[in-house]
Amino acid sequence: MAKIILILSILAMGCATFFGIKNRQALIELKKQTIEIKKQIDGDYIAYSEAAEAADKVNKSNFPEKEGQDEVDAGIRARKLEISQIESAISKAEEEVAAIEAKTNALQRELDAIGVSPDTLLEEKDAIEKAIVLANEESETLKGEIDLTRNVIAGNRQAISAINARLQKRKEAIGARQLTVRVQDVNDEFGFVVLNAGKSGGVASDSQFLILRGSTLIAKVAASTVQPGSTVANLVPGSLAEGAVIMPGDTAILDAK
Repeated sequence: MAKIILILSILAMGCATFFGIKNRQALIELKKQTIEIKKQIDGDYIAYSEAAEAADKVNKSNFPEKEGQDEVDAGIRARKLEISQIESAISKAEEEVAAIEAKTNALQRELDAIGVSPDTLLEEKDAIEKAIVLANEESETLKGEIDLTRNVIAGNRQAISAINARLQKRKEAIGARQLTVRVQDVNDEFGFVVLNAGKSGGVASDSQFLILRGSTLIAKVAASTVQPGSTVANLVPGSLAEGAVIMPGDTAILDAK
């Protein structure tokens, strides 16, 4: 706000100076006109004096001489009236110039009080214009960064949505794996096991189980024959851990894929 006031101040000072110069020029012209008119009046007075002397030498009944004298008198009166009007105009112009000078001086005192001059005001104006240009450039850069950030946020939201979807599926899978049974018997010769749960325990004909010992994955088996209370499950080829052997008592967890 202070910078704006400074700019307005210098503009006001410039306007005051302009009108002051213009009024001074008008005043000078009026004074020139006054000087010329006074010269003419002086000439008229000389002519008047000469005419008066001539009139004294002739008879007062000489009408042409008296008529010429009246013309001289009329001319002098007209000149006096003209110069009076010009002097009035000069006086008014001088008052206007004085008022403008007073305003200019007051403005100058205000500028002096805040420690600036017309030159420093121009420098401030240039600095403000440069700052505005720089601010516009920074604004455009910031808009670009905001757009980029919005795109990143949108991408992150999509990624979070996908993660949430996977978490939901995993939760559902974990919920399905709550079906936990035990290995009741093992037939190594034919590669199948017997689990201690069947149809009544929630085992389906296409169920598959992960065989664990503690937290270690031993193998994977697939149900082949599902009875009400037990299930025969075959070893899934290639799923048996190296060096591992399925044993009765191992945990079998439903693999919900």
